[in-house]
Formats: sequence, C-alpha cells, structure tokens
Amino acid sequence: MTKLKVQFTLFFCLLSILVGTLLWHSYRQIDQEELRLWQGIGENTFNQMQANISGFMLKEDARSFSEYRYYYIPESQLEYQIALNVSPLSKLPKNNSHGIIGYFQINPDGSFSTPYLPPKKDWQKLTDLETRKNLESELSQLTNSLKNDIKTKEETSRSYVSATPTQKTKIVASRKKLYPNPLESKFADKAKSKITKAVSPESRSGGILGRSQGTDADESEALAQEVSSNIAQFQTFKEQKVGVLDQTPTPSIFTDPFRARLVGSEHLIFYRRIWLEKKMYLQGFVIDIKSFFGWLMQVSFENSRLPEFASAALNWDQNTLATYGLSFSQNKNTPLLFQRSLGYPLNQFLFNIYYNKLPTLSTRILLNTLAVLIFLIATGGLYGIYRSTAAEILLSQKRQDFVSAITHELKTPLTSIRLYSEMLNEGWADGEGKKQEYYGLISRESDRLSRLIENVLQLSRLEKKHYRFELATKNPRDDFNEMAKELETLVNKSHFEWKVTQSDTVPKITYDVDALKQILFTLVDNSLKFSKVTGKNIVEMKLAVEGSHVIWSVSDYGPGVPTNDLKRIFNKFHRTENEMTRKTKGTGIGLAMAKMLIEGMGAKIEAVNRKEGGLEIRLVFTTQSKLS
Repeated sequence: MTKLKVQFTLFFCLLSILVGTLLWHSYRQIDQEELRLWQGIGENTFNQMQANISGFMLKEDARSFSEYRYYYIPESQLEYQIALNVSPLSKLPKNNSHGIIGYFQINPDGSFSTPYLPPKKDWQKLTDLETRKNLESELSQLTNSLKNDIKTKEETSRSYVSATPTQKTKIVASRKKLYPNPLESKFADKAKSKITKAVSPESRSGGILGRSQGTDADESEALAQEVSSNIAQFQTFKEQKVGVLDQTPTPSIFTDPFRARLVGSEHLIFYRRIWLEKKMYLQGFVIDIKSFFGWLMQVSFENSRLPEFASAALNWDQNTLATYGLSFSQNKNTPLLFQRSLGYPLNQFLFNIYYNKLPTLSTRILLNTLAVLIFLIATGGLYGIYRSTAAEILLSQKRQDFVSAITHELKTPLTSIRLYSEMLNEGWADGEGKKQEYYGLISRESDRLSRLIENVLQLSRLEKKHYRFELATKNPRDDFNEMAKELETLVNKSHFEWKVTQSDTVPKITYDVDALKQILFTLVDNSLKFSKVTGKNIVEMKLAVEGSHVIWSVSDYGPGVPTNDLKRIFNKFHRTENEMTRKTKGTGIGLAMAKMLIEGMGAKIEAVNRKEGGLEIRLVFTTQSKLS
C-alpha cells in the first residue's frame, strides 16, 4: 500500500505540473489578449479625441483676421461698402462647452485688445460692461508672456503674394494635414509620422509648443512653402460716422498655424502669428485645460467601456494637468493601459489611460471553469482509481488471509478428528468412559467443521443473491426467550455468565427466525472468544424499544474494537488482529455474513464501544405496528 501511495502521489504531482504549466501559459495568453483588446479600445478613444481636436483647430484656424475685433466685415462683403457687423466672438463665453475662456489680439505696438469691448464711444450701449472689462483684464494677464513674441522688423525671408481661389483650396488641404485626424484614413499614416517627429527630443525645446525644428532640409523647405502659401486678401476699413467703409488698397496678409503655450497648470493659450503689411499680430484664445479635456473625454472616452475600470489623464512634462473617469491613486506603479502624444499643436502633451484591474473576458471565465473541471476530474479520477486499486489490493490480501484462516480452521478440527479416531482404532482408550469422551470430541469437531463449511457456502449464496429469506411479521418476545435458552447452553459451556433483559411491551417487526438465530450465535460466539482476555466473563442480550425502532443487541465486557475499525469489522475477511500473530480463532466472515443477513431482512447492524468497556452489536429493526 505504501508503494501504491508513492506511485500515485508522484503521478499526481507530474500531472499537476503539466496541467499547471498549460494553464499558466493559457492565462498569460489571455492576459495579453485582454491587454491588447483594451489597448485597441484606448487607441480608438485617442483617435476619436484627436479627430475632435482636429475639427476644433480647423474651425478656429478658419476664422478671419477681422473677427477678433468687436466690429468686423465678413470676407464675402469686403467688396461692398456696407454697415459694420458685430463679431460672433463678441459674445461672452460663459460656461463654454469647450472650455474657452476668451479670445484676444496683441497688436504690433504691444497693445492688447479683445472682441468683447467696442470703441469707448459705444461702451454706453453695453449692459455688462464691467464683466467684459474684467474678462479682458483676465485675458491680458494670462497672455502677458506672449507680448515678447511680437516682432516689428521686416520679414525679408518670406514672400507675400496674392492668393487665387485655387491656392485657397490648397491652403485648406494643408491645414487638414497639419492638424492630424486619425479617423481620416487618407491622412492617417502621414499624421502618425508628424506626431512621431513632433515628440522627438529635437522638437521638445523651448517654452513654445510649436512644430519641430532642425528636421530634414527638404521637409523643412516643403513645410515653409506650405505655410507661405497661406495667403488671404484683406480689405482694411476706415470707420465713418455713418458706419460705412472707404475704399482702401488691399494689403497682403500671411497667417501662421496655431501654436499652443501652457500657462501655469490650468490654462492653455492657442495663438497664431499674422503678418499684415509686414507687421506681426498675435491672435488666439485661452482655454481652461480641465474643461477642455473634459469635453474631449465626453465625446470619446465616455462613449467606450473604459470608464468602467479606467481613468484618463492629460500629462505634460511628468505633471498631470487633468483627469477624467474613475478616481484612484495614480503613481509610478499604477498600470498604464495606453499612452500617446497628441498631434500638433499639442505634441508635447501625453494622453494616458490608467487602470486598476482589467475586466474579465468570457474566455477567462471559460478557462477558469475548465481549470476547475480539470482539477476535479483529475483529482477525483485519480482518487477513484487509487481507491479501486487499493480496495482490490486489500481484498486480495484479505482473501489470502481468509485462505490462511480457513486452512487453519479446517486443519484444527480435522487433526482432532484424525487423532481421536486413531486412538479409538488402536484401542488406546481405556474403558467405556474414555471412548465416550473421544466420541464426543469427534462429534463436536465434526459439527464445528460442518458449521465452518456451511458458513462459507452460505456467504457464497448471499453474495450471489441465492439465499431465500422466510420473512414474517410478528412480536419477537417469544423467539427472544427461546433463543436466550439455546444461547445460554453455549455460554455456560465457556463458563461465562449469561444476562438477558427485554422490554415489557415490544411492537411487531419483520424478520427471518433462522437467519436471526444464526446472527445471534455468531455474535455470542465472538463475544465469548474476545472476552476471555479481560477476565470479566459476562455476555448480555437485550430486547428494547427506542422510538420507532426495536433494538436486539448482544454485548460483552471484552477489549472492544478500535474506533477506526468499528465500521470495517463488517467487511468481508476483515480481522482486527494481525493474521500472523492473532490469538483467537476465526475466518473473518462471521460479521460480514451477519450484515448481509440483517440487511436482507430490511434492518441494519451497528457496532458501538460501551462506556463501561466491551463491545455492543445492535440489530436495529423498524417497527411494523403499535406496542403489544
């Protein structure tokens, strides 16, 4: 058995290692698949956000120079002398959904203006004058750092020409390429190339978030030509008292793309340089970073499954400027799902997605289920095989013990019979008394031999279900008294004290008289054999009622049975003693046969160690009628 346990343990360990390795690789593969899946969703979110930034920048880039004044003339009306219009930018941007705080313009002489205040003569027309003044003052403070960027010297390196309608179409196309939109497949590859160049170490220099410098000469030349082609016609006006324009020569105007500059950690300035008559103006707008990022996330991040487990962050130079989504502590150890630099003009900003724990895919749930099933099947199967193998080995060992025991049990009476027969045959018995004694010994050993053989045959019939029970339902008191008298003779021959007790009223039960008698003889015989070693020679038989059951029991004051063997003593060929060192007779089939007989009558048998010492065997019958 020890060898069998070692073999099964080694086999189970090897199988566990193989299955564990397979599951480990499967889980790693699923981890990678989950990560790639959610990274792909992060990529889609980034593309959607970048597309919105592109649309936003193209819209702002399309604004005319004059829109940054309180009064302006649309480009479609420049050829006519008509009344001035109020700029669409003059409305106060209260709770702007894009986070825009306000628009501004810095003139070549360094003066500051906004589209929120008209000339002083028209101030009396405004009901919210103080609010507009405060807004202009706030914008002036936020854009103070831009005033050093004003250049008044002539730009000799640039050529100023008038743009034709065809050129204007090319300008729009160049702007679309400049502000990348990953959702437009036509420009997707080129947009990624521009992002890569924009975030290169050479491009991250200075405080202005402009396009990369020091790149390839051909690329720089092409970019310069693209920007220099951005020419528009502008017609200045001279304000008259009647509110109309004088005809003036058309000046040349050159517009740079928007750039971005971070102010503190809460505001971002988008501005562009405009050359008018070789003088540079700065125009742009200031946004609140958190509101701007919140708008971008609402139209991209919020429409995915990422908010269920992740948060988005806008970072600049290792500083987190804004977050969106789940609020959890973000540090250097926080898992990063996705990271990408934004496109121009925000190429120094990083868009990050952090997560606590990725959602579980259905594949993982299936693998978990399979892992549990594999473990249960493997463990249960191996345990079942082990139990079956161990049972077969034990049964084989018990059969060997049975053969040894039955050989011993047969040999003893046969030897006695042969011995006494030879003594009688040779005339060694002196007197009639000795002869009668020898005849009696031969008769008893013959009976013992007959019972042993009958027990073996009966066990075979019980196993093959060939035993026929003659069941009858009746009160057991009469049979109890009769069996008590027969058993008393057996007990007295062994010089034991016989005690019998029974309840005054016992209900009817169903049983086979002969089978029950055989069981009781076996139980009493066992008590007599095993109780001799203790010296307290008492055997008891009781008939009692416990609830809806009738208990017919035989007990002794012997050594009892080890607790672990109480249920196994009814197994075939089982003996509590070692077969090589046992001191009592027996084959190990008596109690097994008793169990088969009692269960064949619809009752059950139990073994209990008594508190006062000894063993009690209980035959438990279910009552069939009321007490009588």
